[in-house]
Amino acid sequence: MGKATLLVIDDTKATLASTQDQLKSAGYVVEGAESSKDAVELAKSMSIDLIYNKIAMPEFDGVMLSKKIKKALPKCLVVFVPADAPGTHKEDKHVMVILEGQSLAKSIPFDGDLVKMTEAILKGDILTATHPEKPAA
Repeated sequence: MGKATLLVIDDTKATLASTQDQLKSAGYVVEGAESSKDAVELAKSMSIDLIYNKIAMPEFDGVMLSKKIKKALPKCLVVFVPADAPGTHKEDKHVMVILEGQSLAKSIPFDGDLVKMTEAILKGDILTATHPEKPAA
């Protein structure tokens, strides 16, 4: 089985390029979008397994962007990334993950290793203990 396809959304070119490079070096197929509109168009045109979505974006915020993308890709995992998360050294960093079929995000710790976190999220390892099962309808 091949590596997952990821979409990185960030309006800061340097951060976008750095994040894409880290994930590509780990063997992932990585697309990038510098705007919310570009991200929605990419989501409509391809299959994406996981999205790293910056929370604060100029056109519309990460929550609205996530809702638009989830319409096109309901099974896609979405990770909300604060502006300071990738490549910074702040203490106690967290990211928010929206699981397949869920509308609420769950906070998970981020230790700065983007590749390790990506692998754990895609395997489901990082979410198993931190997110309760979806209640039966």
